[in-house]
Amino acid sequence: MSDLQIWRSALSGAAAVLSVSIFAGCGATSATGSQPAAAGKQSGPAIAQSCAGGLLEDAEDGDDQAGDNGYWYSYVDESGSKVEPGKEFELASGGHDSEGAVRMQGSLTKGEDVYAGVGFGLREGGSYDASRYGALAFWAKAGSPGQSIRVKVPDVNTAPEGKKCSECYNDFGVEVPLKTEWTRYVVPFSAMKQESDWGAPRPASVDKSRLFGVQFQVSQPGSTFDVWFDDIEFTGCQ
Repeated sequence: MSDLQIWRSALSGAAAVLSVSIFAGCGATSATGSQPAAAGKQSGPAIAQSCAGGLLEDAEDGDDQAGDNGYWYSYVDESGSKVEPGKEFELASGGHDSEGAVRMQGSLTKGEDVYAGVGFGLREGGSYDASRYGALAFWAKAGSPGQSIRVKVPDVNTAPEGKKCSECYNDFGVEVPLKTEWTRYVVPFSAMKQESDWGAPRPASVDKSRLFGVQFQVSQPGSTFDVWFDDIEFTGCQ
């Protein structure tokens, strides 16, 4: 049985989203009640929540390199939205119990297709085989309440580098509402879906064996955002 448990909860004024946590125990059952317990605080036999070799970025080295020789970057729509860091990507001070973190801040214009994000390549010049892992985990916080991000992973079917997509960038991902204090989020690959009604091809699931990157994206029109990320890793060894 999987160590990862998923709860689906409805947020006021929004469609249902996935609230994700991790259990400390092989074959643990879901917690009672409608809300998940905090990560790492469930009952059950203790297990390692991290995998050897799974750490992608702890933001402690001060440079823009992450993954397996990949690099951080930011991106934004062409409708006038703004995002920092810009082309010269710099890490921020003050992480989760550490000195460094990734901070994304800016504003989105009003419109139907507005977005901004940060991400990093997993391997310079090629794809990364993450098939031994079951999930992506990270610590994050928002500067103010009500902010959410879409966590997504470009793979061989959605990234132009894969040379398979005729309508690219509809990456598999999950919408995650953020708290204003540092919180660990665990997103199983099995929970990741493409957005509906666009993109080609549209495979049944993400191809973990050929991933190109990890991205964190905001897309609430007319909003400002200030979100932080730290200790990003693959976890849930299979």
